[in-house]
Amino acid sequence: MRKQFPQQKDGVIYLSEGGTETELMFRYGHELPHFAMFPLLENLKAVEDMNHMFQQYLNTVVEHQCNALMGGLDYRASSDWGKLLGYSAAGLKEMQIRCIEYLRELAKPYQDQIPDILFSGVIGPRGDAYEINRQITPEEAEDYHSDQLLALKEAGADLAWAATFNNIPEAVGISRAAAKIGIPLYVSFSLDNHHRLNHLEDGDPVELGQQMGDLANRYPQLDIWGGCCGTWHTHLGEIAQNVKRYR
Repeated sequence: MRKQFPQQKDGVIYLSEGGTETELMFRYGHELPHFAMFPLLENLKAVEDMNHMFQQYLNTVVEHQCNALMGGLDYRASSDWGKLLGYSAAGLKEMQIRCIEYLRELAKPYQDQIPDILFSGVIGPRGDAYEINRQITPEEAEDYHSDQLLALKEAGADLAWAATFNNIPEAVGISRAAAKIGIPLYVSFSLDNHHRLNHLEDGDPVELGQQMGDLANRYPQLDIWGGCCGTWHTHLGEIAQNVKRYR
């Protein structure tokens, strides 16, 4: 496990993934109770589909000579959501470790083809990502998210990603927890609650790639690139192609 983010290198980019949960739901037809993906590790057909899905991603990383940043199964692996899903604290920790081990096994055949492969644990907010349905203080957030961060550290995850957080106190709390535990953390926010996903929308992969290329030109310090809901290997290929043009 790394104690800090890798040092940036000229011309080196990390290609992350797209909308892992939505890809599995809408492209492969699996149901995600409470939007939780990790329970599907118990479903052989779901694992087969996830294998195919992640292999498409890794093949894209190889094709465009990028590094890989893998994650995406443990977004709901925190105690409140775990209880709704029927997991004890020990069972939830076991599943988090399995998530990271699963990604490592998938990546093994690619180790000679991809210079650097990082594994990220994903941490969702305690409440709903798209509305402030409960108040939380930095102290409460630090305590709440520490369990998941500790499990990720034990699993040897390289990074932790706090995804779709929608308030500052919770982001402050998880940042404090990560600093104390000693695992690198990056935070992304949901900015408002005016949009809802009703179907999988591919959009225009070519246009998205061009827009990302423009960002790469304007912000040369950025070295991690990926997608979101509705994007996967086709979009990631366009992103990698356009970003590398400016690297």
